[in-house]
Amino acid sequence: MKKAVIFDMDGVLIDSEPIYMYHTMLFFQQFGISLEEKEVRKLAGSSNAHGWEMMASWWKEAITPNKMKAFYEENEPKEAFLYSDISNPYVKYVLTRLRKDSFQLAIASSSPMAAITDMVEDCQLNEYFDLLVTGMDFAASKPNPEIYLSTMKRLKVTPEETIVVEDSHYGIEAGKKAGATVIALKDERFYPDQSESDYLVNDLLEAYLLIQKLKE
Repeated sequence: MKKAVIFDMDGVLIDSEPIYMYHTMLFFQQFGISLEEKEVRKLAGSSNAHGWEMMASWWKEAITPNKMKAFYEENEPKEAFLYSDISNPYVKYVLTRLRKDSFQLAIASSSPMAAITDMVEDCQLNEYFDLLVTGMDFAASKPNPEIYLSTMKRLKVTPEETIVVEDSHYGIEAGKKAGATVIALKDERFYPDQSESDYLVNDLLEAYLLIQKLKE
């Protein structure tokens, strides 16, 4: 019997990847570096470590990924946006019904905790989640399964009792390595490899209807 649903955040609860990529291009442009969109698209779904490695490789002089991260955070474009403006369709509808079905709900995201809590507050989702988990608390990012294993342990559920909702290749791989059933939201813009997922759906509503079938 399924007892818990763990959601990734970026690309699942919010459609944030295009915004992040736009900000990345703006950052490099202000230092005279023009990037092709196809290059920046490679950041979608990448681990934090690999993402900073790619960005360091685009810089105009040799720089370590850690220094690239620090420099970006000091100089990133201040293009303000509301998470509620980029929430994916059916989020509240689905979370409300999962709660009524007595599922435990969690977010397990590679994003910093500040971003996760800002999203939850901005989208008014506080009441739905039992647990918020950031990948920053672990030595290795997805596809390492540690974030999902730790989240399941804290929820006191087994992998067999858990459904993970993901979109990226690394996230799907992490969920599968953790032993959970993985539902992937289909992505036809960034074309991640989603072949390892157990199920592929078009949106969160379709994911919910599938969860209804899987819960027994």
